Amino acid sequence: MQKVFRNANVVDIRNQKLHFMDFCVEDGKFSIFDSTKEFEEIDLKGNYVLPPFANNYCNSILALKNSYGIEIAGEDLAQDAENLMIAKNILAGATFVGDVASTAFENRFLTDISSWSEVELGELCDEVAKDKKTLFIKAGQDLDELGAINKTYDKTLSEVLEDFGLLDRKAILVGGNCLEKDELQLLKNYDTGFVVVPNEDARMGRRSTNWVALDALEFDIGMGSGDVSEIDFFAFMRTLLASQRMMFENADIISEKEAMLIATNNLLIEGAEDLKMGKFADFCVVEKGETLYQNPLKDIVYGKSKKDVKMTVAKGEILQENGKILMKNLPQYDKIINGIQQKLRRN
Repeated sequence: MQKVFRNANVVDIRNQKLHFMDFCVEDGKFSIFDSTKEFEEIDLKGNYVLPPFANNYCNSILALKNSYGIEIAGEDLAQDAENLMIAKNILAGATFVGDVASTAFENRFLTDISSWSEVELGELCDEVAKDKKTLFIKAGQDLDELGAINKTYDKTLSEVLEDFGLLDRKAILVGGNCLEKDELQLLKNYDTGFVVVPNEDARMGRRSTNWVALDALEFDIGMGSGDVSEIDFFAFMRTLLASQRMMFENADIISEKEAMLIATNNLLIEGAEDLKMGKFADFCVVEKGETLYQNPLKDIVYGKSKKDVKMTVAKGEILQENGKILMKNLPQYDKIINGIQQKLRRN
């Protein structure tokens, strides 16, 4: 059945404009409305429609640990942690969740490189090549870590990754906060992508990733929550903007447009950057209301929070609406929380 979404203010991020329109979804994709077919109408009441957010790197186990201050053990509680992360993300407008702790997420992850032996790194390289999966590498976030890698291998981080063939397939580097220009250039030669984790950096008191250096080399850049327990992409964008502007003492160094492109950029699958026919119907709906800003992007970045996300849609399926989870096989948010609390009390 067709779904016809009425009265949408579709956000054109690149041109910083709004387009008031209706649009149709059929078989999970944006399509041309056919009045001869059966259809369902959904009134979006003039609210913003924008590409969905993408949480390209998160860790549900560490996030739950940071929330409750406990060590997570047991598959049962781990599944609750994963469900909680999924629920928080779809309620915040994300349709993609790259959870390092998820058994369902099939990509490879590499952390704490200095603790890996050469044999183990070689085996990981072989696995990535064989399975043709994306490799996420969380590294380069502080000088102590880079020093440990250099001491272990007598090479820089980028040289270690190159020598073991870990960059041969497009790898995604999470962090890279302290990498120098020559290391970034080497990574660019291998078409490496980057994920910034602004709120995790802030929580840990780390130097933020140098977005300007990444942008100058035209890296693909996405955003993640890391080990932060609260998922709010509006807050993530504001933290990114503030950290970069503070680092360079320049308010014009990064724009709201650039922050939104990073937050809505999915490094793994094609997103719904606009409503082109044939593209998967992935988007989120954010309450518009009254605004102090004439620029819609400033209104979204500075005037909104996760509570303003009214709907999250993936391939035409409404995952959540007005805070109620409609995603199949996922319990309601409050039930997940209650379940976790009961298990913790029993333990």
